[in-house]
Amino acid sequence: MRIGFDASPLVRPHPPGVVRAVAGALAALERAPGLTALRLAPAPGENLRLWRQVRLATLVRERELLGVHSFLSAFPLAGTGRRVQTVHELPWLHGVGENAGLTHRFWARVASLRADRVVCASEFVARELDRGALAGRVRVCPWGVDAARFSRTPEEQARRALDELLGLAPDGRPGPIVVAPGAVRAKKNLRVLLEALAAARGSPEEQVRLVVTGPVGEEARSDQRLAGQLGVEAQVRWVGELDEAVLVALYHASAAAALLSRSEGFGLPVLEAFAAGRPVIVAEQGSAAEVGDVAGGLAVGVDPSSPAAVLAGLRRALSAEEHSAERAARRLARAQAFSWERCAGRIAEVWRELL
Repeated sequence: MRIGFDASPLVRPHPPGVVRAVAGALAALERAPGLTALRLAPAPGENLRLWRQVRLATLVRERELLGVHSFLSAFPLAGTGRRVQTVHELPWLHGVGENAGLTHRFWARVASLRADRVVCASEFVARELDRGALAGRVRVCPWGVDAARFSRTPEEQARRALDELLGLAPDGRPGPIVVAPGAVRAKKNLRVLLEALAAARGSPEEQVRLVVTGPVGEEARSDQRLAGQLGVEAQVRWVGELDEAVLVALYHASAAAALLSRSEGFGLPVLEAFAAGRPVIVAEQGSAAEVGDVAGGLAVGVDPSSPAAVLAGLRRALSAEEHSAERAARRLARAQAFSWERCAGRIAEVWRELL
């Protein structure tokens, strides 16, 4: 099977999680037997909409491809060949404004009728999609994680870089570190975690140090102002976007991670933290809860609208029980079950259906 894969997320700005997912999936697809994966991407500065709707469709015909696979909800609406679309999430169903505009709704609810298959990374989103005219065409292809990379002892250079970012002396350690991966966007719901820290005054959790990753923009600055108003700004460190080695070191230096989004397409940071053996606090319903196996008692599920519930979840995540060797081993095994090879295999299965 010769299939074209829309690799535009690797050359145009997209959320880091999407970029890591597309890179991991493509690398595994290029190794997959019985499949020839061709990366198709626009040139720098090229009009993305024109490239996708005209040039990408032309490449499918010129290179005699079976079709095109989009890792995004947008895909060529016309032209020859089969079309597989990816719908990450339906945020408007969960009161989330990001990616909830008319354009995203068009691609997820209207244009999807032109796709031969619609792929989701979680059963949760697939259940929301697989109804009406789309019934029977939705498939689940979970993303993967490089569990070996995130479980490995951090490099010394990365550990030193992390200490510098956190403002630590070589022999200095703060209170327990809780990582909020990518929580610089409003959808990540950092506000409730800040409110939980404020509610922890006078308790052992007052010693928690929250580390927020991702580039600071206006939404993050709003949360920084809130941290000041709540009196917890000294407990929060904003470290910007990290390279992978330093991110691995951060997970290993942490006591827990928190991903409190009400809407997620998958929840890659859950598996990254699991691979490092760390507990994760997630919204009790949704894709992150599915990936983190809240139902099986692995991730700590909380009501993401309640600071009291988040504080209770934080206390559980920091408990001795959650930091036992047995719990860490279970979390690592969960991460290892989500390999990129498994992801590529599921994508290949979807395409074999279309032969």
